[in-house]
Amino acid sequence: MRNRVILLAFRGDLDIDEDLLARHVRPTHSERALIKSISDGTYWGRHPKVPRDVRDAVTAGLPDLAPADGGDELKPWFTLRDALAGYVDTSEPLPPVPDSRLDRKQHDDMPVDHVGWPDARIYPGHTPNVLDRPAKTVKAGVHGVPGGESVLLTDETIGSKRAKTLRYKHRYMTVREAARVMTFPDSWRLCGPRGEKMRQLGNAVPVRLGEVFANAVARVLDEVESRS
Repeated sequence: MRNRVILLAFRGDLDIDEDLLARHVRPTHSERALIKSISDGTYWGRHPKVPRDVRDAVTAGLPDLAPADGGDELKPWFTLRDALAGYVDTSEPLPPVPDSRLDRKQHDDMPVDHVGWPDARIYPGHTPNVLDRPAKTVKAGVHGVPGGESVLLTDETIGSKRAKTLRYKHRYMTVREAARVMTFPDSWRLCGPRGEKMRQLGNAVPVRLGEVFANAVARVLDEVESRS
């Protein structure tokens, strides 16, 4: 959900085809398409194991669709749940992190950097990620791992509906989950302690976003070369 400005600059004597450049960096996904896919059930077809009560709560909380203003022809925004399930780049789903594994340890049966971290908190100004929306910005932070930006709500509930204490459990995202959000492949290895790894991710441009602009530049320069 980070707004970015990306500047592409070329030598003035290259006679760049700006229309060709624009065609390769046009929008591909939209919020409107995501809302429609959740509402009509297409989204849940990708996530058949999500509990019915969670689906119903997410669907009931959808904003009303504004009058058509474009975006219907685009793909749905990817959500945090999509990233963790491997839907974004057809990787394997990340296994759940149970309460017993919020222990700062790399377990042999877990992917590298998929390490649970204890003591996650939610407080004003630090609202958590929800699974069925795009992830919040992965921040580099200046005092270690930031607050709610690194916390997610799970599908598991605690408390009582009768006592009005029912809520979803929350925990810190693992480094591997944050890397999934930034579209780094699972084979990518980050260095240093957890805070340093999160800083690296927060300072990065999402890999697939960078790829779009790099490919656009390459195609425009190829077109210039073909005319020379």
